[in-house]
Amino acid sequence: MPEPPPRRKPATELEAKISAGDASVVGALVDLLDERLHRHLVAEFPIALCEADREELISSFIADLVESPANYRVDRASIEHYAKVCVKRKAIDLLRRRGTQRQYELGPGASAVLRLAVDETACDMDLAIIKERAKVAVESFDPKYKAALHAVWQFGPEGYRQALMDQFGITGNAAAQWLSRARRMLEEALGSAVRLEP
Repeated sequence: MPEPPPRRKPATELEAKISAGDASVVGALVDLLDERLHRHLVAEFPIALCEADREELISSFIADLVESPANYRVDRASIEHYAKVCVKRKAIDLLRRRGTQRQYELGPGASAVLRLAVDETACDMDLAIIKERAKVAVESFDPKYKAALHAVWQFGPEGYRQALMDQFGITGNAAAQWLSRARRMLEEALGSAVRLEP
């Protein structure tokens, strides 16, 4: 019976050494992956993880790989793809332990921002449905606009600017512009049944 076609490009020399447990390539591995994994985690968790969190997750992944190189199947995936999957899982576990899961839930500031158009007729179920629709819509937004909404939902109108400034190195005015654009996009996505508080 013929062998199935390979599922990935041929392994690089670095990947082969990592898979074989060669600890001498750890420095080269860090050089290859560190910046890419930071960018990946920022894109996946734009507000929930600070730089120290990302560094801890990446260091933990590297340590796990050195300790158990056999977990990396070089015939199945590139080391970059494998690393991204692993650090994302670690990040989700970290957020679960903190009891936040900020990437997937609306934070306490959401109620100050998201309202039904006719508040006096809204029931809890209506608001819950709108919030679920909002979460789905926001996942399709440009990362910076998604980050702006997550920031205001989690930190409220008073804290979102500083959160964005710390995360992205932008000015307070830029943070306000991101949120303004994100609000318009969310209103367009959810339709006339929803209004966003100023």
